[in-house]
Amino acid sequence: SAYSTDRFAAASRRGGDGGVHSAEICCVRCSDALNGDALLFALDLMGVVSFWRVLELANVSHQSVKLALQGSVSIAKGARLCGDFLSAYYLCIHPQQQATFVVASTAGLRQTSRGQSLIGGDMPHRLELLHGALDLEEEEELVPSFNQPCGAAFNPFLPGLLLAAYSEGDLALFDSSVCVPLTHWAGAIAKAPKHTASVAWSPQRPCVFFVKCGAALDVWDLSEQGHAPAQTIDLDSFAGASPGPPAPGDAARSACSELCVDQIGRPVVAHNGMAILLSLPAKWTMPLQSPPPEHRPVVHADGLAVNGVLNKYSRAVECPEVCALELAVLRQKLSSMQPLQASV
Repeated sequence: SAYSTDRFAAASRRGGDGGVHSAEICCVRCSDALNGDALLFALDLMGVVSFWRVLELANVSHQSVKLALQGSVSIAKGARLCGDFLSAYYLCIHPQQQATFVVASTAGLRQTSRGQSLIGGDMPHRLELLHGALDLEEEEELVPSFNQPCGAAFNPFLPGLLLAAYSEGDLALFDSSVCVPLTHWAGAIAKAPKHTASVAWSPQRPCVFFVKCGAALDVWDLSEQGHAPAQTIDLDSFAGASPGPPAPGDAARSACSELCVDQIGRPVVAHNGMAILLSLPAKWTMPLQSPPPEHRPVVHADGLAVNGVLNKYSRAVECPEVCALELAVLRQKLSSMQPLQASV
């Protein structure tokens, strides 16, 4: 059945009417289209996620578009948390599927699924920068994380490779089947913690990702180097410097992300009230056509996560043939990384 979002998406301010969300919706994301059918995810501050499909209804006189509610899940349900309030602010979805996703909150990175039945065993509930917490099936205590994530993004070419940015200025790469990171770049974001960071992967280059923080956009290319950005772009040169000192609440989040990347690999950033589309040199937008000198082919077995841990819940991710060489390079780089060893 089709549900009106006006009636069912949010509870009434006069005491609630059984709506899905009773707190502010802070992030809306769309899954990859599967067979032409995408799913919308809406996250509120309490950690409640609702799932919606877009319906096109047509009759003789007119056409209309509505959202069909597919269900909801509470990340904080059953946890020892004051008022079941998770203080969530961002959500990212595993590539090319609609079941599993990760929520960023003051309690860290929380991994769950639409049915909450796939998480556990090989799929940890929490992805921790340091000292991964035990996953308790019941009465889990969601204490505030000392390393609070402010942004995250899945690599579109691998089933569970997650890049996370932290408010203290750290970056980390996770295999989502393991609770601790594959590698960790401490202090990699120069403008943090004064500004919130946003991250995004290139859809054209498996080894390239972007980090936007304040007036700086860092371009990372893991095929060139794995310890620092390959280039930093000054956004003030495009939009001008901020007209004055930041307001007292500058650190507060006004948008769930200030960065996205279009289908041909160009970053789109929000800066000083403007949306800026950046044109980059071809080397940042065209997949590698020849391997780096140090590249050694890596044999990859289906069903194995990038760190060699069996992950029975992962699914194959389709990769364009033109990106196959660079994906092999990325696999080699990941296999040579040691947990918590990288530094900037």
